[in-house]
Amino acid sequence: MNTGFDEKIYSRIRKPFQPHEDLMLKRAILMYPCGTWPMIASFIPNRTARQCRDRWMNYLRPDIDKNDWSLEEDILLDHMVHIYGFKWSRIHEFFPNRAYNDIKNRYYSKISKRKPGFEKDCLMEFSFEYFERCETKEADDILSAIL
Repeated sequence: MNTGFDEKIYSRIRKPFQPHEDLMLKRAILMYPCGTWPMIASFIPNRTARQCRDRWMNYLRPDIDKNDWSLEEDILLDHMVHIYGFKWSRIHEFFPNRAYNDIKNRYYSKISKRKPGFEKDCLMEFSFEYFERCETKEADDILSAIL
């Protein structure tokens, strides 16, 4: 009997994650930390591997820095986009505790709209602690591009 309800189509409709789904996702990751996303998603009904990965990587990871962005981070992000273009996974290496979406959103909502050369006005305040995460030659290349 056809009820007009197609479960395959229903499962593809975008729905916000519910608190109980977040809990199931966290538990699945705790139980199978080396599991693949399709395997993790098998524990959360009506959710795809990509949805689970995106939810974890952008919202639920315990190490995500949700604090306000500092001036130093804004300057660094502006320079990384100048150097690497919009290669967000490459740029993410300089912001390991920021979610991918947060990095892109910060750039498009704040930094790309600032006046050109804003970083030169505040370069004296720039902290080079962010370069400690990268190799010496790469840090030298970046610093030479900035200065």
